[in-house]
Amino acid sequence: MGSTVTGLRRMGSRLSWGTRQVGVVRATAGIARLSALAVRRPEHAEVHTTRDGLNIGFRYPAQLIPTLVVFGDLLEPELGLLASVLGPGSVAVDVGASIGTWAMSAAHSGATVHACEPDPVNLEVLRANIRANGLLSRVSVYSAALGVHDGQGSLVSADRRYLNRVSEVPAAGYTGRECPVRTLDRFVDELGVDQVDVLKVNTAGGELPVMLGALGILGVFGAVLPLGLTIALTALELLVAFLQAYVFAILTCIYLNDALHPGH
Repeated sequence: MGSTVTGLRRMGSRLSWGTRQVGVVRATAGIARLSALAVRRPEHAEVHTTRDGLNIGFRYPAQLIPTLVVFGDLLEPELGLLASVLGPGSVAVDVGASIGTWAMSAAHSGATVHACEPDPVNLEVLRANIRANGLLSRVSVYSAALGVHDGQGSLVSADRRYLNRVSEVPAAGYTGRECPVRTLDRFVDELGVDQVDVLKVNTAGGELPVMLGALGILGVFGAVLPLGLTIALTALELLVAFLQAYVFAILTCIYLNDALHPGH
């Protein structure tokens, strides 16, 4: 129940923030598009983004990103920073590329992007999106997962394919599909690049093994820092939720007391 409420709160915050970014009219039109998809249920759908002019195709409903359809754009705050840190001659690595939304945004800056994705369906759509947007010369795609050590992993499925992950130990949702796992250190070494300007890791909860497999290029501090920040932010979120519940309980008690004892 708590996780459901937290998820709904986050979705509400994202919808509110996105509406402020694009305006009520565009957001309303986007909700109508999302509703139309739910009614028609096409096998394949496409969104044309406003900011970068990208055509992003996806399979419905397994690869649906609701906020992309509603707002008609990729509104993640970090995407707005890519143009300031990437450009021609820069190198970016996208671990967990899914259908290519981040990789194509990074390549749009002129950077060279190396994208890793283990899911075969995501890979198919990823390559199609890169081809459709004329980014074949900037984005290289690798059918592999990154982890804490080299070896083999098992693809673990989810209802939304961008939440699929690779587990190096048996896990619920195992699809029976094996895929190669490499460390980030080895992957970058095989690329033969001198440095990575931007590293993006989104592996549906498997970020820590990826970072621990990058001790050579990130160092201990760089590899563990994201985990520390995640723990700190989660603790802060729990603290805020506790304070909200505490204040609500106090106010409820005051109101009930006033209602039961109006003369006091």
